[in-house]
Amino acid sequence: MRSRLGNVEFTPLRIEAGSRLSLPADGGERHPDIRIAGGMPETAADSYPLRATIRDRAEVRDAWVRIFNQQTKIDRNKVLYQARAYESPPGELELSGDVPLSPGLNQIAVCARASDTERCENHFVFRLPRSFPGALTR
Repeated sequence: MRSRLGNVEFTPLRIEAGSRLSLPADGGERHPDIRIAGGMPETAADSYPLRATIRDRAEVRDAWVRIFNQQTKIDRNKVLYQARAYESPPGELELSGDVPLSPGLNQIAVCARASDTERCENHFVFRLPRSFPGALTR
């Protein structure tokens, strides 16, 4: 959706629930569309309960999760994987599960493959030390 302010045409910034910030470069929707359900941005738990919905105009083939943590030098590929079941709707896939966290800032990349494209959406969770005053464990 394009907007106009005087002689300037632009794509509005969309901020949605669930810590998602998107600014489509082409002025349209990005596909596959990945929506990560909101959760705590910080926790003392060893894992994070991730829920995401992936949609595409044609077909969502599969989705997976990667974890990056520069502090602990962690780079794990496919800590969670889900292929679309044959009998499920072709344009949508639900991905959920517990994602392991390392101490410090964890970058959780939810990636999806659709009929003709592949795309990742990042979500950040900070794992606090258990000794941190007021640390949440879930």
